[in-house]
Amino acid sequence: MYLVLNLISSPPPPKNTAMNRLENPSSKGVFVYNLGTGTGYSVLEMVAALKKASGRDIPVKIVERRPGDIGSCYADASRALKELKWKALYGLEEMCRDAWKWQSTNPNGYADADKGTKL
Repeated sequence: MYLVLNLISSPPPPKNTAMNRLENPSSKGVFVYNLGTGTGYSVLEMVAALKKASGRDIPVKIVERRPGDIGSCYADASRALKELKWKALYGLEEMCRDAWKWQSTNPNGYADADKGTKL
Protein backbone atom coordinates (compact mmCIF):
# COMPACT_ATOMS: atom_id res chain seq x y z
CA MET A 1 0.00 0.00 0.00
CA TYR A 2 2.92 2.33 0.74
CA LEU A 3 4.01 2.33 -2.89
CA VAL A 4 0.46 2.86 -4.09
CA LEU A 5 -0.02 5.83 -1.75
CA ASN A 6 3.30 7.30 -2.85
CA LEU A 7 2.35 6.85 -6.49
CA ILE A 8 -1.11 8.38 -6.25
CA SER A 9 -0.14 11.14 -3.81
CA SER A 10 2.91 12.40 -5.66
CA PRO A 11 2.30 15.52 -7.70
CA PRO A 12 1.70 14.86 -11.37
CA PRO A 13 4.98 14.79 -13.26
CA PRO A 14 5.80 17.78 -15.45
CA LYS A 15 5.22 17.49 -19.18
CA ASN A 16 7.86 15.41 -20.98
CA THR A 17 8.43 12.98 -18.10
CA ALA A 18 6.76 9.67 -17.17
CA MET A 19 3.63 9.68 -19.33
CA ASN A 20 5.36 11.40 -22.20
CA ARG A 21 8.02 8.70 -22.16
CA LEU A 22 5.34 6.02 -22.41
CA GLU A 23 3.42 7.82 -25.15
CA ASN A 24 6.43 8.90 -27.20
CA PRO A 25 7.07 6.51 -30.13
CA SER A 26 10.78 7.42 -30.09
CA SER A 27 11.09 6.09 -26.52
CA LYS A 28 11.85 2.50 -27.39
CA GLY A 29 13.02 -0.16 -25.02
CA VAL A 30 12.46 -1.04 -21.40
CA PHE A 31 12.94 1.45 -18.60
CA VAL A 32 13.39 0.27 -15.02
CA TYR A 33 12.93 2.59 -12.05
CA ASN A 34 13.18 2.01 -8.31
CA LEU A 35 10.14 3.77 -6.85
CA GLY A 36 11.04 3.99 -3.21
CA THR A 37 12.59 6.40 -0.76
CA GLY A 38 16.16 5.33 -1.48
CA THR A 39 16.67 4.95 2.27
CA GLY A 40 17.62 1.63 3.78
CA TYR A 41 16.19 0.59 7.15
CA SER A 42 17.54 -1.91 9.65
CA VAL A 43 15.45 -4.79 10.92
CA LEU A 44 15.28 -3.10 14.33
CA GLU A 45 14.05 0.14 12.73
CA MET A 46 11.37 -1.86 10.92
CA VAL A 47 10.32 -3.62 14.13
CA ALA A 48 10.13 -0.30 16.01
CA ALA A 49 7.99 1.26 13.26
CA LEU A 50 5.69 -1.77 13.17
CA LYS A 51 5.34 -1.71 16.96
CA LYS A 52 4.33 1.94 16.79
CA ALA A 53 1.90 1.37 13.92
CA SER A 54 0.22 -1.66 15.46
CA GLY A 55 0.34 -0.65 19.10
CA ARG A 56 1.52 -4.20 19.83
CA ASP A 57 4.71 -5.62 21.21
CA ILE A 58 6.80 -7.55 18.72
CA PRO A 59 9.17 -10.00 20.40
CA VAL A 60 12.74 -9.76 19.09
CA LYS A 61 15.55 -12.22 19.49
CA ILE A 62 18.94 -10.90 18.41
CA VAL A 63 21.20 -13.67 17.14
CA GLU A 64 24.29 -14.03 14.96
CA ARG A 65 23.97 -13.37 11.26
CA ARG A 66 23.16 -16.53 9.32
CA PRO A 67 25.30 -17.72 6.41
CA GLY A 68 24.06 -15.94 3.30
CA ASP A 69 22.48 -12.98 5.15
CA ILE A 70 23.43 -9.71 3.53
CA GLY A 71 24.60 -6.68 5.47
CA SER A 72 22.29 -4.21 3.76
CA CYS A 73 20.02 -3.97 0.77
CA TYR A 74 18.21 -0.93 -0.60
CA ALA A 75 17.42 0.60 -3.96
CA ASP A 76 18.67 3.85 -5.44
CA ALA A 77 15.64 5.90 -6.50
CA SER A 78 17.63 8.78 -8.04
CA ARG A 79 16.90 7.73 -11.63
CA ALA A 80 13.14 8.14 -11.09
CA LEU A 81 13.75 11.64 -9.73
CA LYS A 82 16.12 12.59 -12.53
CA GLU A 83 14.19 11.18 -15.47
CA LEU A 84 10.58 11.19 -14.27
CA LYS A 85 10.70 13.96 -11.68
CA TRP A 86 9.11 11.46 -9.26
CA LYS A 87 9.88 11.27 -5.55
CA ALA A 88 8.32 9.24 -2.73
CA LEU A 89 6.35 11.40 -0.31
CA TYR A 90 5.99 8.87 2.52
CA GLY A 91 8.53 7.12 4.71
CA LEU A 92 8.86 4.15 7.02
CA GLU A 93 6.32 5.14 9.67
CA GLU A 94 3.62 5.89 7.10
CA MET A 95 4.42 2.67 5.25
CA CYS A 96 4.04 0.58 8.41
CA ARG A 97 0.92 2.45 9.53
CA ASP A 98 -0.78 1.92 6.16
CA ALA A 99 0.32 -1.71 5.91
CA TRP A 100 -1.05 -2.40 9.42
CA LYS A 101 -4.31 -0.60 8.64
CA TRP A 102 -4.77 -2.60 5.44
CA GLN A 103 -3.95 -5.94 7.10
CA SER A 104 -6.22 -5.18 10.07
CA THR A 105 -9.04 -4.25 7.73
CA ASN A 106 -8.41 -7.26 5.46
CA PRO A 107 -7.37 -10.16 7.73
CA ASN A 108 -7.95 -12.63 4.89
CA GLY A 109 -5.81 -10.63 2.48
CA TYR A 110 -7.00 -9.78 -0.99
CA ALA A 111 -10.07 -12.00 -0.62
CA ASP A 112 -11.44 -9.25 1.67
CA ALA A 113 -10.02 -6.41 -0.40
CA ASP A 114 -11.89 -7.63 -3.47
CA LYS A 115 -15.13 -6.91 -1.60
CA GLY A 116 -14.39 -3.19 -1.77
CA THR A 117 -12.73 -2.52 1.58
CA LYS A 118 -11.05 0.89 1.51
CA LEU A 119 -8.18 2.41 3.47
